[in-house]
Amino acid sequence: MNNPVILVLNKLDCIQNRRPGYKGASLVFQRQQVSESYIKQWAREIATQFRLPGHQLKAVIPLSAKRGWNVEQLVESVENLSNMNLTNPSAPILPTYFVGVSNVGKSSLINSIAHKLYVPQPPHPTSRKVYFTKTDKHGKETVHWRWYTPPHAHHSEMLVLKSTKAEKRATNLLTVSNLPGTTIATTGIRVSLSGEDRGASSTHFFDTPGLHPHWQASSPLSLLDVRRSLQFSYRNPQCFILKQGGTLLFAGVAAIDVVKANSPILFAIYGSRKAGHAIINTDLSDAFWARELGKKIGPPMSLEQIGDMRLTTKKSYLFECYNKNKMTPKADIYICGMGWVSFHTLFQDDIVLRVRTLPGIVHGVREPLRINDVRALGRWPKLANGSRMSDKPIPKINKIIKLTSTDVDLSSEPVKAVQVYVRSEEH
Repeated sequence: MNNPVILVLNKLDCIQNRRPGYKGASLVFQRQQVSESYIKQWAREIATQFRLPGHQLKAVIPLSAKRGWNVEQLVESVENLSNMNLTNPSAPILPTYFVGVSNVGKSSLINSIAHKLYVPQPPHPTSRKVYFTKTDKHGKETVHWRWYTPPHAHHSEMLVLKSTKAEKRATNLLTVSNLPGTTIATTGIRVSLSGEDRGASSTHFFDTPGLHPHWQASSPLSLLDVRRSLQFSYRNPQCFILKQGGTLLFAGVAAIDVVKANSPILFAIYGSRKAGHAIINTDLSDAFWARELGKKIGPPMSLEQIGDMRLTTKKSYLFECYNKNKMTPKADIYICGMGWVSFHTLFQDDIVLRVRTLPGIVHGVREPLRINDVRALGRWPKLANGSRMSDKPIPKINKIIKLTSTDVDLSSEPVKAVQVYVRSEEH
């Protein structure tokens, strides 16, 4: 199959926080925006790692179907690649298939395209638009329009237009169900180029059922559990600072142990706020996890689903961090179906992190995505006592932990070396 592929990155509103008129302190949020050029390059590198042929990948478009961001770019790319604009009159018009995993927003994207392509039809061939102005209570004038139909037009020749808001709302939704992730069959939507349903001048958009990702077969997380842990809007990360010998417990399904580090490490968690996270000494992490699971550590699934499972699957990574910029994350550790964790270091260092997960939970390491969150502040965030490890112990174990440097024997487990390359500052 050599069909052209457009890689669409939906839910851009979870990565960028667009607000018009940045002023004063809001300029910090503006500097936190990850550029779209960086997102495109980041996605191309990951697509290459997953062996997507480069000659098939024609475009990478980050967008938000919920807010309508960059939908016009997708429409233009689809028109060019499917020959909808008839740039090659002798070539056929190709159909377009929207393929992706469940809950990624394929149906919402088709509806967003329909809103962009919708052209209001006149109720009668002789009807025309009439523009008029309205003045609000503040004296501001706005321009509106309506259809004007001549009196001689017979009512039997007029179209019946939906007038109520409920009817308009129902007709605007083409494929989305009230229950996300419930597209169970391929749905074809005809797109007419000339306003007529003829085969030569029309094509189809196909909405396909959600695919099961590679990690779903062995994961104890169901589709409902994954949806509970999704991030639906832009949020600042939840930050923790750990030293060597500390452990970050991630939502009860994973733990990140700091095996070797000569300086403190800042961990930034990107995920749902419904999941509970905590920091603890590595020696006490197993007992703390078993005692506080479902309380301070909130997994997305029920305790009955976890059963007798423990954080037994483990893999260690060696990060060779040569960049001196402490504001730039060195790498992302992602937990499939849950979110990801970025980490920062103060100095050049060789860091060993060990990731422990429940059986079936898949994780990995990738290039950092949100690279400007800490850089926009100009410093590491000032954390509360519950997020920073100190040398002053207090009785509450989840607040401030006294950590000691402990030696961890790695001779019995493999260590994967990861060399971290941080991008230049212009991104």
